[in-house]
Amino acid sequence: MTLHTGPMLTLDDAERERGDALLARILVRTRPEADCLLWDGKPTRRGYGRTSTRRGRYWLVHRLVFLLDGGTIPEGWVLDHTCRRRLCILPAHLQPVPLVANTARGELYRSDAPCPTCGCTAHQPT
Repeated sequence: MTLHTGPMLTLDDAERERGDALLARILVRTRPEADCLLWDGKPTRRGYGRTSTRRGRYWLVHRLVFLLDGGTIPEGWVLDHTCRRRLCILPAHLQPVPLVANTARGELYRSDAPCPTCGCTAHQPT
């Protein structure tokens, strides 16, 4: 099984057509917590949500939801969780950035610096 994470971060025609149904299926497996919308399914070993489409393509849930919401992820870029919670799938908390920027933001967060989104120190990664 391969997660759809490579340079072709686009939805195929069938996934685009079934966008509303895919999103509905995802939303029943989420729960609101603070300002986030967290995936409530089993996380991957790295702490991200994972799902598959009916066409058998596996996706990290936050990437699929971001694309279904109309977002784009440039080739070679990743989605940064600005809320610092890996299970959050809320598109407003996801920002496409180069991998080096995502890594730097993660290091900044781990250094007990204030949250880059709201300035607080209360968030805990999930």
